[in-house]
Amino acid sequence: MSSTLLSSPGSRDEGEFHLKYYERFAKELAKKYERKKVTDLHRLLLFLFPPGTKVLELGCGSGRDSAFLLQHGVEVTGVEGAKQMAEEAKKYHPELSGRLLLQKLPSRLPFAGESFDGVFSIALLMHFSPCEVLAVFKEVERVLVKKGKFFFSVSLERPVEKERRFYFYSLQNWWNWSKKCNFSPLSLWISSEPSRPLVWGNFLWEKL
Repeated sequence: MSSTLLSSPGSRDEGEFHLKYYERFAKELAKKYERKKVTDLHRLLLFLFPPGTKVLELGCGSGRDSAFLLQHGVEVTGVEGAKQMAEEAKKYHPELSGRLLLQKLPSRLPFAGESFDGVFSIALLMHFSPCEVLAVFKEVERVLVKKGKFFFSVSLERPVEKERRFYFYSLQNWWNWSKKCNFSPLSLWISSEPSRPLVWGNFLWEKL
């Protein structure tokens, strides 16, 4: 299994390292996320998860995307691992009160099997090691209904940073993991940000 690790954590505690950055810079990051124009992303999310569906967001950050879906009639629950980031989400989006769960991933989610019609995650999974990615995928598979949709976006290329850990996996890695975790890949597309040296992989899977 080939992968690339940038910004070595310098610690054996895999699940904690990336959270330290988000705890420290929660206020600045939340402000940045809220200002960013994400019209295309929101249009896609609403297409995938129409009003009335029950949806889970993993790594909800400032609450921007969960709040958008809630505003459009989606029954959304957000999971965030960084306490300070979750506090920022409550400030920006008080309407998410009672819908935000503070929980570090990967870990077992406090939901029954087949509890959600859809799950999505933006810019989260590239922080996790292979074992952690698989653990998250298995939990997503567990809480999704049959034929439920799972959309996630991850960095494929980006500059090295000192305070955040990134793993960059091949498309074959993601394909292998989908099969191992009972998903059928429906779509994959690559996107970039002209103003920043970032390349994103966008994946849409369906639970078998």
